[in-house]
Amino acid sequence: MRFNNFGFVERISNDELPEYLALWDRCASISRGAFITELTVSFLNDCSYVAYELSKELHRRGFKVDYYPRSRGIISKTLSVLLNVLKAKGICHVNYALQDAFLTQKLKHLDVLHCHGSDLRWGLRGQWSWIVKKNLKAAEKVLVSTPDLLDTAKQYRPDAEYLPNPVNTEAFRPMVKREGQLLKAIYIEKSYEAVPTTLLDALTHYGFTVEKIGKGMYSYHEMPHVLNRYDLFIDRFTINSLSKSGLEAMSCGLPTITFRDKHNLKDAVERYLDPEARKRAGEANREYILKNHDARMVVDRLLEVYKETQRAGLL
Repeated sequence: MRFNNFGFVERISNDELPEYLALWDRCASISRGAFITELTVSFLNDCSYVAYELSKELHRRGFKVDYYPRSRGIISKTLSVLLNVLKAKGICHVNYALQDAFLTQKLKHLDVLHCHGSDLRWGLRGQWSWIVKKNLKAAEKVLVSTPDLLDTAKQYRPDAEYLPNPVNTEAFRPMVKREGQLLKAIYIEKSYEAVPTTLLDALTHYGFTVEKIGKGMYSYHEMPHVLNRYDLFIDRFTINSLSKSGLEAMSCGLPTITFRDKHNLKDAVERYLDPEARKRAGEANREYILKNHDARMVVDRLLEVYKETQRAGLL
């Protein structure tokens, strides 16, 4: 290599090119590493405490994190959104593809758009579909929280990626053994579906008591203890993916009836009449969550996404 008086490479032979490219890649790697150790992230909005768990794990690792959740009240979803966007710094990780993301792309930089369900399932068909589409196209990176959303997202962003919902497996864990007691099943009410009548009839027939939990009855931090009171968790059926609550129930070691059972609901109930079958299913569910949804594992991948986002922004 020949260097000029300012220390810059002036000429490279063909034989020296691989060495030069390796040196350049090493310098770029060091630069990206320095970025990630000084990482600042602003989480704007939240859905089902996904951003809460991600921010908590990032903070535990020593990163600077600002967490800006909001409610659905008229002031919170208008004025508060604007204030949160103005306060945001570093990487802007926006949850849900509506007004928070739209203001972020206009006033800051939409680094990560994290889609969570209804923003894609129904938002793309409603009056605000133009906002959702603009946000999908403007974001540096698009993430989806459940695998069934990926095909929809890829219609607008072929590079969209599924990031598993994070579960705090230390909080949501098996706590008590329910033996020799009346069988109890839990269902968390949803605005978009009800428990199938055939399932309720089968549960009642086989001696299960079904308890429904309405919105706001318990706080997020109470839910690990609440879930551990039950023998069975009933998840959703009209959407072909597991809900965040369903994942948390699995992490607590509960057997579950899910969308996969919707054509054989009676058989699913009969399967869990045997205490040993419930125990085996609960242990398998817990193992599945530890391998696929533990918040620490999810954040490992998220940090790679942040690195890629920063690299793309420099190109």
